[in-house]
Amino acid sequence: TTEMAPPSSSSPYVILCDAGSTGTRLYVYSLPSSATTSHEVQIQEGPKIRPGLSSQTPATVGTYLLPAFEAALDMIPGEFHATTPVYVYATAGMRLLPLELQTEIYDALAQGLTSPEARGIVPFVVERENLGTIDGTDEGYFAALAVNYLSGVIGPDLITLPTDQPADSDGLPDRNDLDRNLQSQGDRGLSWFGSKKGAAGNSNSNNGSHRTLLGALDLGGASAQIVFDAALLAGAPPATRRRLQELQNGRSLGLGLRGANEEGVLSMEPADGSGRSVSRNDFFSLSLLGYGGSEMRESVDAYLEEVHARNLQQRGGGRTRKRRLQAANLQLTQRQTQRNNNNNNRAMAQRLMKKNKKNNNQKAEADVDPNTIANPCYPPGYTVTLPSGYIHTGSGQGDVCMEHLDAVMERNARGSCDPGQFCVDLLGPGVQIPNQETFF
Repeated sequence: TTEMAPPSSSSPYVILCDAGSTGTRLYVYSLPSSATTSHEVQIQEGPKIRPGLSSQTPATVGTYLLPAFEAALDMIPGEFHATTPVYVYATAGMRLLPLELQTEIYDALAQGLTSPEARGIVPFVVERENLGTIDGTDEGYFAALAVNYLSGVIGPDLITLPTDQPADSDGLPDRNDLDRNLQSQGDRGLSWFGSKKGAAGNSNSNNGSHRTLLGALDLGGASAQIVFDAALLAGAPPATRRRLQELQNGRSLGLGLRGANEEGVLSMEPADGSGRSVSRNDFFSLSLLGYGGSEMRESVDAYLEEVHARNLQQRGGGRTRKRRLQAANLQLTQRQTQRNNNNNNRAMAQRLMKKNKKNNNQKAEADVDPNTIANPCYPPGYTVTLPSGYIHTGSGQGDVCMEHLDAVMERNARGSCDPGQFCVDLLGPGVQIPNQETFF
């Protein structure tokens, strides 16, 4: 678990660089001072630097983020530059790299940002301990905090808000909408597809109520996170609890099982209605490395190339087969022409030659191009040459794309995924995910 060191009290600003798999975005957060009762956090968004941090090397990373910090100079008043801390946190793109290489990249990045040459652009507080990779469970936890905060379930102090808050006008679901929806689900017993224990809004042995938190499906570039209220595990089927505990103990994937023990005692709201503090233990978070959007697209592309190459091999090779067809047709035409000539039927011979020439052209056009692949997952008209050398042309067939995606997922389920990545059947047979309000 990655913990942030507390920012300097002399600066109300914090710089956070969110290093995703496709790029790094700089954010400047303005924290409320102790002299005000407001908990609102002001956010300024800086430029996104492409490609991602994971594409850098120790030799190139030193200057990688300088354009972003140059923009940050204008976001923070000059008197706070020297006391504003910097955090650089990466996600699944860096998790795919060996730990040793990650360390080398962060070391080189810290040296580059604190070098005399960069001092004019980075006058902020850069400490090596504030540069690193967050694990997948934290990534899911932060996603859940974001959706619960934006939906009015929790405040910026991570305390649950009263259920009678006025509805927002920003189009996002508010606390009242959520509670009405979850209460109706609880009345129908849908929390665990038929299990009423632990349903939202139900009372338990504590004679209190538990406000169910929002879950999240977070699809990044290199990983996907599934996170939900750990209290729902109190009503989970035994097979689900056992499997999730195995994941937590064996792979350090899950958080929050301590928040919903075997007796089903949940974290209750205080009787005075002040709200309870939300922490990591309130969520179960699962991260699937290699199942992000970019990684899965590359997996499907590689699968299509594999199928294409196999089909070419079975058909005798694209261009070789075309030449063989043309040669065979030419020989047939010559033999038939000779027989017709021998019969003094020149008119028939000419018609036959014209017909076979047309057939040859049609066969050549219909033959498989060994370097081009029709990719149903790309939009029509889109063409890209991948590092493999294959040219992918989009056909925009969503249903066919899903079939190929299912094939990739099924192959992973058989255990052929790369070491360090998770197969799609990691939850195991009979395991259910709670039926709750979840945001994608």
